[in-house]
Amino acid sequence: MSGKLETDSLTRSGRLAVGSLQDTHQEAVSARLDPKSAEKGGSEGTAPRLDSATHLTRWHCKVLPDCGEATFVGAVMGGVRRDAEPGRPTIDPLRARQEAERRARTKTRRYCTANKLFRMSTLTYRGDGQHDYRQMCEDVRRFMVRLRNTQWRGKAFPYLWVAELHPGGHGWHVHLLLPRYVLKERLAEIWGHGFVDPIKISTKGNEAAACRVAASYVAKYVSKAYETVPNRNRYKCAEGYQPREEVESVQAIGAVAIAHVSEFYFNGAKPVRIWSSSELPEEDWRGPPIMVAFYG
Repeated sequence: MSGKLETDSLTRSGRLAVGSLQDTHQEAVSARLDPKSAEKGGSEGTAPRLDSATHLTRWHCKVLPDCGEATFVGAVMGGVRRDAEPGRPTIDPLRARQEAERRARTKTRRYCTANKLFRMSTLTYRGDGQHDYRQMCEDVRRFMVRLRNTQWRGKAFPYLWVAELHPGGHGWHVHLLLPRYVLKERLAEIWGHGFVDPIKISTKGNEAAACRVAASYVAKYVSKAYETVPNRNRYKCAEGYQPREEVESVQAIGAVAIAHVSEFYFNGAKPVRIWSSSELPEEDWRGPPIMVAFYG
């Protein structure tokens, strides 16, 4: 397998000349994504079969170094995309909503991972609860101002919160993610409307994994919000903390494209997990082939 890659559209200054990758690193990644072994069923730990287009195609890569994540979208070389086949409706309302939910979950995961948000708490109301969405948002806004002034010395900080309607009819409560620990009693005092329930997420020395767990927890409430909070922001986060993105275009087989990104953005580290659109039934995936590699 040749490790020589042709790259263009690089965001780095100048054109990046890519030579041969280290054989050991290349073989390790290739073994994980070897289409031949995967088609035969593979063994435990072998990645699922990739689409035939991954044998050699041009991959548009979006790399988020602070998130430990890279997305690879295969260019469609001729033919007709499945999402544009004759006879298919141009707009599917259900599919459009599902895509909107997916994008919101992805943005939530990336924002939380990039800003190390894994300190999670739930803010609730005492008594009959709060049933007015606008008032709940105003309560949270004032809470965040007090939190910034008392715990962050008036300086801006990253955070994310999503509201949920209590299934028992108690109105709204709020799931909040912060970058560091604040005492439960102090949070309750600053909140001032009821109880605060912290949720402990074990890091086990891996903050990136803990952030993804926390993000996945709140992501399910983001999906619920599409039903309970129509035509409004499904979640709110501090501005100015969006993760940095790098964009490249690489012509290679899938294994080499991932090896290239690993080498130049993650110090040669191998992905801890790789997701491929080929894991889904063909009828459920109408777009070009996609791979997502997670690091850290």
